Amino acid sequence: MTHHSLTNENMHYARQEYATLSNEQDKAFEMQSLSHRSSNPSQNSYTHNLPAVETRIKLISKSESDYINANLLSLSGDTRDPLKIVCTQAPLFETFEDFWLMVWEQSSPLVFCLNEMESQVKYWPSVEVKERCFGRFQVRLESCQKNMFGITIRRLKLMDKISKMSRNIIHMCYYGWPDTSLPHTTRTVRKCLRLFFWFWKAQSPELTGPPIVHCLEGINRATSFIALLTLFESKNFNELLYSQTFRHFVEELKQIEKEVDSPLLSQSYRVYIHHHVEELLMNNVTIIDLVQEIRRQRNSRAIQRQDQYIFIYQVLKEELIEPTTVAHILAELEVPLVQEKLTLNCDEFDLSDMMLSAYSYYI
Repeated sequence: MTHHSLTNENMHYARQEYATLSNEQDKAFEMQSLSHRSSNPSQNSYTHNLPAVETRIKLISKSESDYINANLLSLSGDTRDPLKIVCTQAPLFETFEDFWLMVWEQSSPLVFCLNEMESQVKYWPSVEVKERCFGRFQVRLESCQKNMFGITIRRLKLMDKISKMSRNIIHMCYYGWPDTSLPHTTRTVRKCLRLFFWFWKAQSPELTGPPIVHCLEGINRATSFIALLTLFESKNFNELLYSQTFRHFVEELKQIEKEVDSPLLSQSYRVYIHHHVEELLMNNVTIIDLVQEIRRQRNSRAIQRQDQYIFIYQVLKEELIEPTTVAHILAELEVPLVQEKLTLNCDEFDLSDMMLSAYSYYI
């Protein structure tokens, strides 16, 4: 399916909505974060991308400093329970051990990386070097799966040398979201969102902590992805996605797209249906309040570009028009990942069975 940009009227509405986002907290945010900038210069990727003080994660087991550039976000939207996700910058060489300490202390089952491949300082083992040590932690690559969508899924074993305990962590990378622009399509982003939830829910109950999301600076791509995760979980979005009335309009839209070469195609009618889908979306799903909350909890510059804000609307719209499902995504993955037995914290799961049960209301 072709990329669906917003129609002119709703594009204008989204731009106006973005323009109303308040930046009043910038000055207070800068004052609160000044101490982090001066006392931890080597632990921040950029001096102006600092974590909000109130939600900053503190490393418990580190005696000399509890600092890490990361925040625990608690985002409710209209979901039943707040979605708790860690947002952080990509680990620096000096903070590799701190990063894995955070994964350990937070009992995080999943790490999602949005870095561009060429700019990534790799803090994980590779196929060539399957085991690496980062201070008190040893990280071993158990399996690695790449696919045509630019998504890499690794199963890592994280071992703590002090407690002699180990945990299995899922590490996902998506390299299709450039730092200064947007993905060419929303489809792979939507697949990442579904796979993120699926792997998160599939983990052992022992790892009940929040998943971790990062891009290079932990401000724009990561927060945009977290906003989408929250909205994909929202009650209003899912009620709209599966309403019979809405599905009727979607099917009508798809029929028109199939007949795009037909001389009977009415361009004005097609625009009307696109516009109607957008109207339903914008009337039922609130983005602006969520973005304000993310800025308050992470950094006042989160989702700072207008095109990123509009892209969130585009991802939601295209998911409404062409829903992605876990079953279809796993079926498209290379055979070894789907057929192998996946061991997650001492429990065996068959992926081909799990895709029919875990997160089943999306299938």
